Amino acid sequence: MARKNTKVELRPDQVLLNGNAVHKSWPAKLEQAQRQTHIKFGRRTYLRDRYGYEWGEKATHACHDCAAMPGQYHVVGCDVERCPKCSNQLISCDCHGESTSIIVLEGKEKTKP
Repeated sequence: MARKNTKVELRPDQVLLNGNAVHKSWPAKLEQAQRQTHIKFGRRTYLRDRYGYEWGEKATHACHDCAAMPGQYHVVGCDVERCPKCSNQLISCDCHGESTSIIVLEGKEKTKP
Protein backbone atom coordinates (compact mmCIF):
# COMPACT_ATOMS: atom_id res chain seq x y z
CA MET A 1 0.00 0.00 0.00
CA ALA A 2 1.40 3.39 -0.95
CA ARG A 3 1.67 6.06 1.69
CA LYS A 4 -0.48 9.13 1.24
CA ASN A 5 1.24 12.40 0.53
CA THR A 6 0.25 14.61 3.41
CA LYS A 7 1.57 18.02 4.19
CA VAL A 8 3.68 18.00 7.34
CA GLU A 9 3.56 21.12 9.47
CA LEU A 10 6.95 21.92 10.95
CA ARG A 11 7.75 23.80 14.12
CA PRO A 12 10.63 26.31 13.89
CA ASP A 13 13.03 23.77 15.43
CA GLN A 14 12.12 21.02 12.94
CA VAL A 15 13.14 19.94 9.44
CA LEU A 16 11.67 17.37 7.08
CA LEU A 17 13.81 14.23 6.80
CA ASN A 18 12.70 11.31 4.63
CA GLY A 19 9.08 12.40 5.07
CA ASN A 20 9.29 12.74 8.86
CA ALA A 21 9.27 15.95 10.89
CA VAL A 22 12.39 15.77 13.07
CA HIS A 23 14.41 18.10 15.27
CA LYS A 24 16.90 20.11 13.22
CA SER A 25 19.79 18.23 14.91
CA TRP A 26 18.42 14.82 13.81
CA PRO A 27 19.92 14.63 10.28
CA ALA A 28 23.41 14.74 11.81
CA LYS A 29 22.49 11.90 14.21
CA LEU A 30 21.22 9.78 11.33
CA GLU A 31 24.42 10.50 9.40
CA GLN A 32 26.53 9.51 12.43
CA ALA A 33 24.55 6.27 12.80
CA GLN A 34 25.74 5.20 9.34
CA ARG A 35 29.28 4.95 10.75
CA GLN A 36 28.14 2.96 13.81
CA THR A 37 28.12 -0.43 12.13
CA HIS A 38 28.71 -2.81 15.04
CA ILE A 39 27.48 -3.33 18.58
CA LYS A 40 29.43 -5.08 21.30
CA PHE A 41 27.99 -7.31 24.02
CA GLY A 42 30.73 -8.26 26.46
CA ARG A 43 33.58 -9.65 24.35
CA ARG A 44 31.53 -10.41 21.21
CA THR A 45 30.95 -7.91 18.42
CA TYR A 46 27.93 -8.09 16.11
CA LEU A 47 27.11 -6.33 12.85
CA ARG A 48 24.03 -4.15 13.29
CA ASP A 49 21.07 -4.85 11.02
CA ARG A 50 20.13 -2.23 8.49
CA TYR A 51 16.61 -0.84 8.52
CA GLY A 52 14.09 -2.49 6.31
CA TYR A 53 15.17 -6.10 6.61
CA GLU A 54 14.84 -6.78 10.34
CA TRP A 55 11.43 -8.37 10.60
CA GLY A 56 11.38 -10.46 7.44
CA GLU A 57 9.65 -7.84 5.33
CA LYS A 58 11.40 -5.26 3.19
CA ALA A 59 10.38 -1.75 4.21
CA THR A 60 9.55 0.73 1.47
CA HIS A 61 9.39 3.87 3.58
CA ALA A 62 11.36 5.66 6.29
CA CYS A 63 11.50 4.25 9.81
CA HIS A 64 8.69 5.81 11.85
CA ASP A 65 10.95 6.32 14.86
CA CYS A 66 14.35 7.48 13.56
CA ALA A 67 13.67 8.35 9.88
CA ALA A 68 16.27 5.89 8.52
CA MET A 69 15.57 4.80 4.96
CA PRO A 70 15.70 1.13 3.90
CA GLY A 71 19.34 0.05 3.84
CA GLN A 72 20.49 2.59 6.45
CA TYR A 73 21.38 1.91 10.06
CA HIS A 74 18.93 3.10 12.72
CA VAL A 75 19.89 5.93 15.02
CA VAL A 76 21.13 4.35 18.25
CA GLY A 77 18.17 3.99 20.63
CA CYS A 78 15.54 3.63 17.88
CA ASP A 79 12.65 1.47 19.05
CA VAL A 80 12.49 -0.40 15.72
CA GLU A 81 16.08 -1.73 15.68
CA ARG A 82 16.37 -5.38 16.58
CA CYS A 83 19.18 -7.02 18.50
CA PRO A 84 21.64 -8.83 16.20
CA LYS A 85 22.17 -11.46 18.89
CA CYS A 86 18.64 -12.43 20.00
CA SER A 87 16.47 -10.73 17.33
CA ASN A 88 14.28 -9.00 19.91
CA GLN A 89 13.84 -5.24 20.14
CA LEU A 90 17.35 -3.92 20.89
CA ILE A 91 16.35 -1.24 23.39
CA SER A 92 14.45 -3.76 25.53
CA CYS A 93 16.38 -7.03 25.18
CA ASP A 94 18.53 -8.49 27.96
CA CYS A 95 21.64 -9.12 25.84
CA HIS A 96 23.40 -5.90 26.65
CA GLY A 97 22.87 -5.53 30.37
CA GLU A 98 24.82 -2.42 31.28
CA SER A 99 27.77 -3.03 28.97
CA THR A 100 26.37 -2.02 25.56
CA SER A 101 28.77 0.01 23.50
CA ILE A 102 28.57 0.97 19.86
CA ILE A 103 31.83 0.54 18.02
CA VAL A 104 32.25 3.23 15.39
CA LEU A 105 34.09 1.94 12.33
CA GLU A 106 34.66 4.93 10.06
CA GLY A 107 34.64 4.08 6.38
CA LYS A 108 34.35 0.31 6.82
CA GLU A 109 30.87 0.17 5.31
CA LYS A 110 29.02 2.55 3.07
CA THR A 111 25.32 3.24 3.32
CA LYS A 112 23.29 1.77 0.49
CA PRO A 113 21.54 4.49 -1.53
